[in-house]
Amino acid sequence: MEGNLLYLGITQNWNYYNIGRDLAAINGKNEEVIDRDGHVAGYICNIRVAADGASRLSFITAPNTWKMRNAVRKAHFLRQDMFRDAGITESEQGKYGRTIRPHLTTAQVSDNVYENPVFLTPANDNPSNTGTAAAYARGEWTYTTLASSPSWDNTPLEDHDILPLADTYTVAICGPNREQDDEGGIKSWSTIGLINSYNLDRMEQIPDATADSAISGTNNPFAMLQSQSVVSGEVAEIAEDQQLEAPPYDIDDDGDSCELLYNTMVITNNTESVRTLQLFVPAGIFAVLATSALTTGTLTVDVVGKVLCKDMA
Repeated sequence: MEGNLLYLGITQNWNYYNIGRDLAAINGKNEEVIDRDGHVAGYICNIRVAADGASRLSFITAPNTWKMRNAVRKAHFLRQDMFRDAGITESEQGKYGRTIRPHLTTAQVSDNVYENPVFLTPANDNPSNTGTAAAYARGEWTYTTLASSPSWDNTPLEDHDILPLADTYTVAICGPNREQDDEGGIKSWSTIGLINSYNLDRMEQIPDATADSAISGTNNPFAMLQSQSVVSGEVAEIAEDQQLEAPPYDIDDDGDSCELLYNTMVITNNTESVRTLQLFVPAGIFAVLATSALTTGTLTVDVVGKVLCKDMA
């Protein structure tokens, strides 16, 4: 497989890249970033930045957390159920769209935001002439769309003028679910974050213990019986505090677990400079946040391996 990808120019602010899409274009072969069993893959990449201007480049990916992996896998099976319930067979889903192709974040779901790799073509088809760079024409890389029944608030159904039969929306790994305009209490999505949706579906209630159900000081004889010492009361109080202790991470449905992962930063200067780094890219999609544009800068991505994210955990 040819694994070298070259991108010309880095604009200020956000620049998005899709390794799986671009490997498919270069190699003339479909690239699945999520396998047929719903496991998300990632790419081990050696990245080289060549620039002659000053900028700070932040490399950003989806987090390789258990929530991310479970969210993608659950969405995979729910998507299969969606087609099955509609009577759509696997062969009727098309040859290239049988697995999920997500966006990176719900903050952007436009196909056009992803940078295109380039190749070199000799001027006038004469190898002795100076070559010019051109973007790959690529084929069709369709990002996943889902469909479900819309929901509504607690107002009576007869109060709604129109209740759409179906709600369609795109999917991204990170970011909060984004609703469309609320028309008469009807709830529909423009795009959803898979991690956010997974959190909502789990309806996690952590911790399980409450002040009423936790060990209550010296009123718990079993805890004191195990100690058989004068410190049993203090031990029971410690146990009570531990039961009521919140998790050491944010459990909001649209909280920290939905956020992008800030991997590393590369700083370029006004003289010609080359910076290198290695990056693991879950689902093959990443972003570069630049403080200044590097119009003559280049970003080279050398894909040296593809592994399941669960094997990199």
